[in-house]
This record gives sequence, C-alpha cells and structure tokens, in this order.
Amino acid sequence: EALMASLQGIFKLSDEQLNAFTADFEARLPEYLRKALHLEAAAA
Repeated sequence: EALMASLQGIFKLSDEQLNAFTADFEARLPEYLRKALHLEAAAA
C-alpha cells in the first residue's frame, strides 16, 4: 500500500498505470513469491 502511494505521488501515475505496473511486477516474480503475496493479501 505504501509503495503504491509513493509511486503515484512521485511519478504521478494514474490508477490504470499503477494497476498495469502491479500486474507486470507480479508476473515477473517467481511463482513461490506470487503465491506468498496472494496468501498475505487474502489474510489481510
């Protein structure tokens, strides 16, 4: 959440651009990190 707010504030990204960045970033992660990321998000 804090990272996304910083990216929007510094680079003036739109929500659409931020969503594209997030999807691209997650797609580049190893599978075990993607799974861990989604498990943590579901628990929050």
